[in-house]
Amino acid sequence: MLSSNVRFVGRVCLLVVLALCVAASRALAQEAAPDTLKFTGEAAIVLNLIKPEKTADFEAVWKDIKAKLATSDKPELKAFGENLKIYKVDSPPNAQTGVTYLFICDPVSKAQSYNPTELLFKSGAWTREEADGIFNKLKDCYNQILPWPLVKIG
Repeated sequence: MLSSNVRFVGRVCLLVVLALCVAASRALAQEAAPDTLKFTGEAAIVLNLIKPEKTADFEAVWKDIKAKLATSDKPELKAFGENLKIYKVDSPPNAQTGVTYLFICDPVSKAQSYNPTELLFKSGAWTREEADGIFNKLKDCYNQILPWPLVKIG
């Protein structure tokens, strides 16, 4: 009688431990990865590798984003727009990466991410409806975004 009770309690304990392990692994999986487009240094370059057929959309959207930032009531967003310089690399598109645009961020915003999704949906500059419209135009433009945080050496 005692041995069957001990086995039952052992099985229950094992199930509880397994449930806790599953819950812990899910919690770890849900932790957000660090935002590689939120910088802490003084300057950065963000390479935007854009599909060649989407360059007009990309340029129009970022022109509108910068115009909206320029009229923001939030000083940090206004500064973000003023300090963000956008350049297109003047060379033919690369077959794999597309057309390269550089965001020169000098000085960087330490309050705002350069991730377009974060900017559109979390900065408070756009309503959800506006952000959805802009995001839907922008999301198909990208092949890749590459952050280059810079360290001044002299």
